[in-house]
Amino acid sequence: MRDICQVIGRCPAFFYLAVEKTNICDIVMYEGGKPMNNKELQKRVHSSMYTQIKEKGIATPVEVLMAIGVLSKADYENWRFGRVDYLERVCKINLSKLSSINREIRAFARRNELKPSLTDYKKWGKGVKIRLRFSKYGHASVEKLYATHYVSKRKTEEAKARRAAQHDNAKPDMKDGLPDISTHNLADA
Repeated sequence: MRDICQVIGRCPAFFYLAVEKTNICDIVMYEGGKPMNNKELQKRVHSSMYTQIKEKGIATPVEVLMAIGVLSKADYENWRFGRVDYLERVCKINLSKLSSINREIRAFARRNELKPSLTDYKKWGKGVKIRLRFSKYGHASVEKLYATHYVSKRKTEEAKARRAAQHDNAKPDMKDGLPDISTHNLADA
């Protein structure tokens, strides 16, 4: 098998090989010379989701792709600056594997009761801020999967409590619609 394969990229954890099939180059993910099966892919996706939630309270499909080595930071930035027409073009695995990754992201989010939050990805840089496309065919359902971030409910509750505390601190003390002067030091006036 190694005779018909060519190494096209390298990552510390694993590398990719291109396998020729009737003039079509299909990218297959390999780890230590063995094909990465769906179970191993599932472990990597779940590990990435767990790490993101633990560190930031939010997990994104794009960051999962970068964490598992499917998308390089440079390719991500090229896409964000509008130099690449859609994100899947620069991912180093086929659309079937990308679909499996998205399925595992949703499964992890459901099991861990993460709140989905749809995010709008706009082009970085100067000029018109156009909405970026994730998928090859631009189907709305697939675009929504990539654009959905998953937020920890605990982090959401902490943020709400923090906002409520800030809001309460900003209100002046009032009695019957008038400021409560009993809490103020009259000597300061």
